[in-house]
Amino acid sequence: MKRGLKNFFLSILGFSAAPILTACYGIEPQEYDPSFNFAEGYVVDSNLKPIENICISSQGTDTQVFTDKDGYFSLQFNDFRNKRTLLASDIDGPANGEFEDRRIVVTASNYNNVSIILQEK
Repeated sequence: MKRGLKNFFLSILGFSAAPILTACYGIEPQEYDPSFNFAEGYVVDSNLKPIENICISSQGTDTQVFTDKDGYFSLQFNDFRNKRTLLASDIDGPANGEFEDRRIVVTASNYNNVSIILQEK
């Protein structure tokens, strides 16, 4: 019985300390969207024509995918973050035109509707 009371009071103390730590240190809990472990969308040229074989990667990771014939990509991540920087690179040479690389920031609010427009070199 004594051990149960001790554990009960320690758990209450732990829960009550969280707001104090937030108030003292200014740490606000971040809300993570648990479904934000992927980004998907389309890559097009300035005429809105889909571009195939564009490499899409996430900055700071070794994850990469290539766009299909419709310019579509879906990039899966191993962790959850509310903000990511994606890089679109034309690494296949002149096969489908030559395009400038482009970096874009995606957030949890637009992770499943990414549009990347690349400019021709």
